[in-house]
Amino acid sequence: MLLTLNSPEAESYRRQIRDWLNKSVPEPWLNRSQEMLSSDEELDLKRNWGYSLYEAGYAGLTWPTVFGGQGLGPIEEFIFYEESAKAGAPESLDTLGKYLAGPAIMQYGTDGQKVRFLPPILAGREIWCEGYSEPDGGSDLASASTTALRGRDEDDYLVNGRKIWTSWGHIADRCYLLAKTSRELPHHHNLSVFLFNMRQPNVEVRRIRQITGDATFNEVTFENALATRDELLGVENGGWSLVGLTGPYRRIRFALNGLRQYGQLYALIEQLSNCTRESHLESIANSFQDRLETFRWHLMRLVELQANDREWYGPAAILRLTFSELAQEVTEVGLTAQCTEHDDYWRDRFLHCRSETIAGGTSEIQRNVIATSVLKMPRFGQVVRSPTLDSKSSGE
Repeated sequence: MLLTLNSPEAESYRRQIRDWLNKSVPEPWLNRSQEMLSSDEELDLKRNWGYSLYEAGYAGLTWPTVFGGQGLGPIEEFIFYEESAKAGAPESLDTLGKYLAGPAIMQYGTDGQKVRFLPPILAGREIWCEGYSEPDGGSDLASASTTALRGRDEDDYLVNGRKIWTSWGHIADRCYLLAKTSRELPHHHNLSVFLFNMRQPNVEVRRIRQITGDATFNEVTFENALATRDELLGVENGGWSLVGLTGPYRRIRFALNGLRQYGQLYALIEQLSNCTRESHLESIANSFQDRLETFRWHLMRLVELQANDREWYGPAAILRLTFSELAQEVTEVGLTAQCTEHDDYWRDRFLHCRSETIAGGTSEIQRNVIATSVLKMPRFGQVVRSPTLDSKSSGE
């Protein structure tokens, strides 16, 4: 595992990745801003890209080799995603399987679950969605009202309730589903996670049309849907530790988010530079390039902290805030540029970025995290005693 980004080994790995990407990224994807691919065409390209990654050995870079992965670390993953951004590569559809369900199954799953689920996740043959948010619950996952209660035979569970904002739910084969398995136990102690089969009659998926015109979000309704005992992950009512907010695989999710965000910013700012060249907006586009480089250095710091098993949560919060606000600023300038060739592109990107300062934790929440976890500032109403005053009051 590489421990620094500037070592000769890291540069050799970078050249290997760059050469493969230059030969492998599909032309239709690279030309999509001119050809305006349909949603189904983009879907097919992303699905096939997942197959290509698997066949070339680039799926599951940080998965342990015992589970079919490469056993690499954060440095190699950073290099791969940075070069992917520069090459304009698509994102595969199997990220939730690889970075949420897969790592959780490795740690908490039975031997049978590992054999059943990990190979198709790695190969991109089964697409996963995330069953967390509910219409009345917002971000309060502990208040989940979807139930999974034992049936008459005590072996299986009947699932009833609704989930919302379920990305890719309309094409998913499986759902990493959080549900309440006890009516008596208190919050945080009454939840379980299921590796739930989405391909059954009692599951209704309704696509939600977004402001962009896309419909990648969904509302999912369960009415006496079946979850088998073999699909229960970990122990019953022990699901709170498995929802991605805690546990060692949280590192993988935060790292992936930072890498994906860097790729999105890189693509946006590169396009903006092309659209504003020799215009009065060129200096603004150049300033965004500087801010992108600052983002990259923050991300490099996060990755190297992780590679050396040091505290990294603070830099992750900084990246989230920086990405969401910078992406919105870039797309606003892109619209202002009035580039006739890419007008549809900027309109689409502008609408996509409107939710960035809300999704995954609002900007206000990120600032609170930075204040308390990074700057160690006291919370409102918290009494902070001066060491000098304390020593005087104790008679020292």
